[in-house]
Amino acid sequence: MRSLALIATLATAGTASAEGQFQVEPTRIDLSTQAPAGAVTVTNHGSQPLRLEAKAFRWSDDIDGVPQLVASPDVVIRPSLLEIAPGGSKTVRVGTTAMSATSELTYRVFLEELPDPKNQKRGQITVLTRIGVPVFVAPKTARAKLEPTVKREGDKAVVTVKNTGTQHSKLVRIKVAASHGGTPTWQHETAGWYVLAGADRRFYVDFAHDGCGQGDALVGEVIDEDGHTVTTPLGSCEP
Repeated sequence: MRSLALIATLATAGTASAEGQFQVEPTRIDLSTQAPAGAVTVTNHGSQPLRLEAKAFRWSDDIDGVPQLVASPDVVIRPSLLEIAPGGSKTVRVGTTAMSATSELTYRVFLEELPDPKNQKRGQITVLTRIGVPVFVAPKTARAKLEPTVKREGDKAVVTVKNTGTQHSKLVRIKVAASHGGTPTWQHETAGWYVLAGADRRFYVDFAHDGCGQGDALVGEVIDEDGHTVTTPLGSCEP
């Protein structure tokens, strides 16, 4: 009996690589009414032929960033099945039939490795990989507007970021910082993520009470990939 394991990766950088076996570039696709089609190039760095299947899903996130995926006919992929020789590359074209809307439309295209029946052995565990490429369809008017709120829960700061705009924002850092008399004393941070249009996203930042001094002021900050910062006061720091 064969066993299959799947490792999923969401592409977030300029080039995404799955366990060194195959590479996808670029790692996001931006579409619009003026540019309804795009493409990614898949390169096989392995020593065996690579078989992939491409599927499209409508994408949203829950408040903790867990993706909610629904199969969607709005994104057209050609080819959806492909085989790439070792060292070779192929282009996958991605287009949309969706019309420009008031708010940005978001999808993910997953390129998923398929098992090769010729190389399967009884009792063998085969690890398969897939890379998810975000696809954004621009709204009529694109604007991200972030409204963070911060709540203290013991040694954690719960930062909830609401995006009331029409376009996603990609946060790189969520930070809680203290200052005394205007002089910074310490800060703690966690990695950010996408906050889609019209969505809320919750982040948790750990900080220690023994780092607080009487009279210190706490603030929460969210920083996006363009370096824009939104700051929210958190109140006084209690030792």
